[in-house]
Order: sequence, then structure tokens, then C-alpha cells
Amino acid sequence: MIDRLIQQTIAQVLSRIYDPKFFEHSYGFRPSRSAHDAVRKAKGYIRDGYRWQGGPLSPLLSNIVLDKLDKEIEKRGHKFVRYADDCNIYVKSKRVGEQTMASVQRFIEGKLRLKVNEKKSAVDRPWKRKFLGFSFTPSEEPKVRIARESIKRMKKKVREITSRKDTPNGISN
Repeated sequence: MIDRLIQQTIAQVLSRIYDPKFFEHSYGFRPSRSAHDAVRKAKGYIRDGYRWQGGPLSPLLSNIVLDKLDKEIEKRGHKFVRYADDCNIYVKSKRVGEQTMASVQRFIEGKLRLKVNEKKSAVDRPWKRKFLGFSFTPSEEPKVRIARESIKRMKKKVREITSRKDTPNGISN
């Protein structure tokens, strides 16, 4: 209990110092911001024609470390949304997406000395990827939907919880 109280106190002090310096595109674990806000912002970029996605930490630490990434992406003029270490960059063509992905990966690995998870990172259409458990429709006015993988995971969890397997004493749950 004391350890948790000390951690919370430190987080509150550090948040007051660092949060005002973070870019508006960063949503993860920040006061008055949520995953829903990040998804709404992403939907707006898709609606505005940025229809390809390129993407490359304790919550507060990821914001502190990745703030340098935010500044670099902002300096390059890209549209992006980041929630903790989940970052999507929205551009208007696949070619620009591939160039952006390569240069941002060089920045992350070279300047920040972090490793990009290449299995999770890709240049693709937003409706073919998931962001914070959500996906989007490919229409001019994109709609937010729960990603297929999230639905599968939820169904599996419900089946596990509601399983009617016999208990050791032979009595069903």
C-alpha cells in the first residue's frame, strides 16, 4: 500500500512537469484524454484523406521518452496519433507511408535507441489494421468498429469464463 502511494505521488509530480510539454497528438495515460479521443482523432485523419497508416514503456515513461518522437513527426508535418507506445502516422499514399515508416524507424532505433517491433508495424490501410482494439470502415466518412481480433479475444474469454466443464468432484458449474 505504501509503495503504491509513493508511486502515485511521484507520478502526479512528474505529470505536472512533463504533461504540458507533450504534443496534442499524444493521448496515452494523460489527464482529460482517453483512447476514445485518440480513435476519434484517427477517424478524422482518415476522413480528411490520410488513408494509409505507418507505425513504429510504463505509461508516463513512454510519454516522456516518445515525446521526442512526437516532436520529430510534428517537425516533418505528418498527421499522427499516439497512445502510449501505439503510434499511427497518417499519410495520403502508400509510397509516402513506406518512406515515412523507414525514416521514422531509423529515428526510433538510431536517436531514441528503441527497437521497433517489425511484426506489429506496417504500412497499410487503417481498415486493415487495428488501433487500440478498434478498426475503421473504408468509407469517405469512416466509422469506428471493434477490430475482429478484439471480438475473437472477447468471445474466447467469455467461453473460458462460462465453461460448463465438470469440477473435480463431478458436479457441474
